[in-house]
Amino acid sequence: MRLLIFSLALLFTTLFVSGCGGSDDEPVDLRAYAANQAQQRGFNAIPNPDNVTLADLNLNAPQEYVEIRSVFTWDEPANFEIVSELDAATKATLSEAQLYALNTETSLSGYRTGCLPDDCVTYLVGLNGQQTTRADNMLDLLSFLGDIDTPAEIMFVSRDSRYYQENENGYLTLTVWSDCNGDSGVDLVQVSRFGDVTVQQNLVKNSSNMVC
Repeated sequence: MRLLIFSLALLFTTLFVSGCGGSDDEPVDLRAYAANQAQQRGFNAIPNPDNVTLADLNLNAPQEYVEIRSVFTWDEPANFEIVSELDAATKATLSEAQLYALNTETSLSGYRTGCLPDDCVTYLVGLNGQQTTRADNMLDLLSFLGDIDTPAEIMFVSRDSRYYQENENGYLTLTVWSDCNGDSGVDLVQVSRFGDVTVQQNLVKNSSNMVC
């Protein structure tokens, strides 16, 4: 009887530990795994955001120049940092009036948040003539982009996506993600033409410091 109780207790402990993510398996190299999956599935690499130009986007309305900014939400006035310039050569040709219009179009809101443990946001400003357009929330961003119909536009709505394959609904992408709980993984994610982002399948997941 004691042996039976001990065996049941040991089985319960084993199940409990395994259910909480206790594993001696080595974590998967997620970037290498995603690259291998992309090759096997015939996916293409999404353009590097640092190299994207206006020519890579099919915007809802013409723009001479676009810049992506980040700003800390507690930073008054909104002293932004330029994350990316589309296109940098064009900015050098802008008039003083255009630069003034561009630099006075600021915000403390964004379509994306980050910078933990602090709080910063990302937004963009477009310029056509002296008319500026600011996208500092997801609805305005999607209005600015129009349909998600070029590979370079995927990163605006699904920043963890690294590879893509076009399909009838938009783009099926491979994402490499991580969160603040010590979890990370590679997912198959559908990005629709309308900017909807839906996880289709979790391919692999690494876990550490899990709290049950």
